[in-house]
Amino acid sequence: RLADRIAAIAPVAAILTIDPGQPSRPVPVIHIHGTDDKWVPWEPFRHEAIKFLTIRSVDETVRTWVRLNGCPPGPNISQVPDRQKDGTTVERRAYGPGTEGSEVVLYVIKGGGHTWPGRPPLLELLGRSTQDVAANDLIWDFFRKYRLP
Repeated sequence: RLADRIAAIAPVAAILTIDPGQPSRPVPVIHIHGTDDKWVPWEPFRHEAIKFLTIRSVDETVRTWVRLNGCPPGPNISQVPDRQKDGTTVERRAYGPGTEGSEVVLYVIKGGGHTWPGRPPLLELLGRSTQDVAANDLIWDFFRKYRLP
């Protein structure tokens, strides 16, 4: 509903839980998610306390944004160099260009937990945090490419 006020979005360790509807314009998305996230798992899950939400997988969430932005369904996949040897590796999946030059980019943090990439985890129980990329830098580089019409 805020597509006319938000140039792009950057979910980190988050998935769609409600139907986003049809935005009034394409909304470019950079999504960052760890495959070993125990708090917001990669695969869909059910929880007794939150039956009213439709919990989607990371893949389903990304496919939804790809469809809404009119991006090609097949991504351009590349590997980020594993320089830190921190138990994680990073894969970049880029979908686009879509409608009005929009794109959807997914950073898959293989072995990563519910953490902020580029920073140490706040608590050990959150899992590993990659040091091969920094979420702050990835998000800023992505956001500065987009302006509201």
